[in-house]
Amino acid sequence: MEIKRLYKYLFFIYLNGDRGLEVLKSLISKDYTNIEVFIDKKKTNIENFCSKNSLVLNSNVKVNSNKHITYIKKKEPYLSIVAGFSQIFSNKIIDLPLRGTINLHAGPLPEYRGGSPLNWQIIEGKSKIGISLIKMNEGIDTGEVIGLKYFPLSKSQNIGDAHRIANKLFPVLVLSFLQKLNKKSLNFLMQKNRYAKYWHQRQDSDGLIRWEKMNALQVHNFVRALTTPYKGAFSYYGGKKVRILKTNLIKEGFYGTPGRIIKSKKSFIVICSDKGIKIENYIIEGYKGTLLNGKYLTND
Repeated sequence: MEIKRLYKYLFFIYLNGDRGLEVLKSLISKDYTNIEVFIDKKKTNIENFCSKNSLVLNSNVKVNSNKHITYIKKKEPYLSIVAGFSQIFSNKIIDLPLRGTINLHAGPLPEYRGGSPLNWQIIEGKSKIGISLIKMNEGIDTGEVIGLKYFPLSKSQNIGDAHRIANKLFPVLVLSFLQKLNKKSLNFLMQKNRYAKYWHQRQDSDGLIRWEKMNALQVHNFVRALTTPYKGAFSYYGGKKVRILKTNLIKEGFYGTPGRIIKSKKSFIVICSDKGIKIENYIIEGYKGTLLNGKYLTND
């Protein structure tokens, strides 16, 4: 049975999306109710949840400001939890809570430090996706690892599925950490820097499909890594941007010049560097027409 002594302590949680909201819901369900929530931009779903559960909500927070530092010192939180918050925490902020600050990172460490780790894992074709819980320090995702979990992701699943599964697993990692904290049985794991790799935070401009350089499997992974809730991988069709939202790998051999569109019954096939791939869902921005057989998707 979980020891009750932690419930009375004050927890700070910094969030801006579903990842943090799922952790918040989980904490509330386990009677961790002495919580203050911090957001840096308007989030209606988070605001509604805090109002419904009588939680203190701090909006438009600048975490490294003197005002916020003074507030932390005044309130003396036991632990801070960072879940997808968009601001970088300075070292003096990280160390102010009694038990420091922990961060929910959507990639296995140290192999996926940096930005967009879920997207990158799918782009890289990983069949098992990793997430980490770490004790924050002054480095970028360099803190000691508290917990690590992997989950399978099939080639038919996409970034939306990965977020959904990860958001259910992060609360498990956080609650497990709190139980171990209660029992004083924590076992932090130092990261091995020789295995470290940094990935940049992806922008929409990084989503260009290069048909002549990417094979069908690479295009498929690229598309499913960047689809909803993101804008989607893209190409150009007669100067119009085409968002490719869903593809399917096919056994049939369609070959030709990369980027060429082939109409096959009710489906469109686009030739990659090795063979064709089926386009299941796409949007041509600012254009109501469809792709035409024999035309090309290009880089500009």
